[in-house]
Amino acid sequence: MGPVKQKLTETQRLCTALAELMPPNTLGYWLRTPNPAFEGQSPIQILERGEPDRLWHMIFQIDANVVISGLEVEFNKMNLNSE
Repeated sequence: MGPVKQKLTETQRLCTALAELMPPNTLGYWLRTPNPAFEGQSPIQILERGEPDRLWHMIFQIDANVVISGLEVEFNKMNLNSE
């Protein structure tokens, strides 16, 4: 598998995992919004910097019910925006 296909596959897997944690229609908003859990950077900026492990780490923490500073606030905002 070439590097471009590998990166696309990784991004698709990441989006699928995130869609299990939040309403899929809020995923784009969440990816573009600065997040305190990422020192005020947006998740898309984290991906652009080549650091998808930070997002995977967050996903695994949420799956394990570990509280991440600022993340609950962002999810609550998304839920309010999607109604």
